[in-house]
Amino acid sequence: MPRHLGAGLLGVLAAVALAAWNPVAGTRAPDSGPLTVAAASDLQVVLPEVGGAWMRHFGETVQFTFGASGDLARQIEQGAPVDLFLAADDSYVAQLSAAGLLFQDTQRVYARGRLALATPRRPGVAVRCLADLLLPGVRHVAIANPAHAPYGRVAREALRKAGIWQQIQSRLVFAPNVRQATQMVETGNADAGIIALAGVSEADLEWTALDDGLYLPLRQTLAVLNRTPRESAARDFAHFLCGPAGRRILARHGFALPPK
Repeated sequence: MPRHLGAGLLGVLAAVALAAWNPVAGTRAPDSGPLTVAAASDLQVVLPEVGGAWMRHFGETVQFTFGASGDLARQIEQGAPVDLFLAADDSYVAQLSAAGLLFQDTQRVYARGRLALATPRRPGVAVRCLADLLLPGVRHVAIANPAHAPYGRVAREALRKAGIWQQIQSRLVFAPNVRQATQMVETGNADAGIIALAGVSEADLEWTALDDGLYLPLRQTLAVLNRTPRESAARDFAHFLCGPAGRRILARHGFALPPK
């Protein structure tokens, strides 16, 4: 059966997640405070750059929290003070929409997520396709938890389409989100991983893009919360991310972009 990260490591990761709430740059905007964005973990290497550009353009600070989209959606439903939600797929945005928590006209696909097969950059078993994950030297394979992480869900879908889902069960290690699955491969705690293609070029990994036909594309979707006191700023940030400056940053980090 797949294994989950231990309690000790989860404690460390929780501390990292809390640190992600800190503002990206600049000083606290008077009266209203920084714009608060809850974002899928595959955006962790992207949004600080977007936030810095936003700060320079608008003179306002923005703070981010990162995690699995399902976890973030649940926290928002429970009342977490979030102005803008950036999910790794459209299902969790649809969930919040059905709960009446969003401005319907703000729902928008901002990127399309893709998968990569990655291994540590060190001597070891050559893993170039999903079938190679069954080689004797591959003991641990990291993916995000399919129960609440869209990248984990499509990783499971790809393994099923490749016909090796049942055989690989004993080797799977579930990380809370795709960013932490990436870190497990980087540190050598996993021999391979199925992770987000976006941002993988910045990681110290060997990697191969997976065939898009193995899984349904992730329609990474955003929306503004209708209880936000920062509606105008949240709409502006969403527009900025989907505009020329934001699209350039997303593309540079490996995201596929929807039509303008």
